[in-house]
Amino acid sequence: MSDQIPVLTVWSNNYKVLYDRMENTLPKSFKLLSKKIDIIDDGYGFGKKSFYQAIEKKILYIVEYLRSEKEGKVVLASDSDVFFTRDTDELYKIGLDMCKTCSMVFMREGRQSQVNGGFYFIRNSKEIQDFLKKAADSVIENIRHSGGDADQLFFNQELPKAPFKWGYFPSSKMMWGWELVHAREALFHHAVCCGTVTEKIAQQNIIADSLKITL
Repeated sequence: MSDQIPVLTVWSNNYKVLYDRMENTLPKSFKLLSKKIDIIDDGYGFGKKSFYQAIEKKILYIVEYLRSEKEGKVVLASDSDVFFTRDTDELYKIGLDMCKTCSMVFMREGRQSQVNGGFYFIRNSKEIQDFLKKAADSVIENIRHSGGDADQLFFNQELPKAPFKWGYFPSSKMMWGWELVHAREALFHHAVCCGTVTEKIAQQNIIADSLKITL
C-alpha cells in the first residue's frame, strides 16, 4: 500500500521483546518508523528517571518527523508496548476518517474520560508540532520534580483549552491493560498498569493466549 500510515515509536534495549511484537503484528496498511534510544538503567519502572527520558525522547522524535513532513499528513504515535490484534484496514480507515475533523485522536485511559499518551493519531500542522514540543518540555519538568504522569498529565491539562479539535478513539476498538470487555472487536492492545517490563510481557502473553494470537 503506497499511502501507508507511518507509526512513530521509540524503543530501548529493555523494550526489545515488546518492540518486536509490535513489529510482528503491525497491519500492512501501516509502516513502522522507529528509533532506538539510550536511557539510563535504573530498573525501567513507572515513575523512574528512565521512564521520563523515554517519553521525552519519543515526543521529540515525533516532532522531528512532523517538521520534516507536509502539513495534513496523518501519522500514528505509539508506545512500543502495543500489539495489534488483526491485520485489517479497519484501524487505518478509522484513523484517516477521524483525522478529517480532528487534529489529534487519543485512546482513553481505560474507561475514564482522560486521554492516554501511549497511542494517538495526528494530523500534522505547525500548531500540533508546537503543542507536542510543549508536552516534551513538561516531561523535563516532571523529571526535575520527580513526579507526575509525564505527557499524559500535560495532555489532560492542556487539551480542554487547546486551539484545535481533538477526539477519542472508539473504546470498543481497543484493549487497555486487563480490560477485555471489547476483546472481540479490539484492533490493538496496550500493556498498562504494570510496574516493570517483565510484567508488561506477561500481560501481553495472557491477553494474546486468550485471543489465540501468536506474538
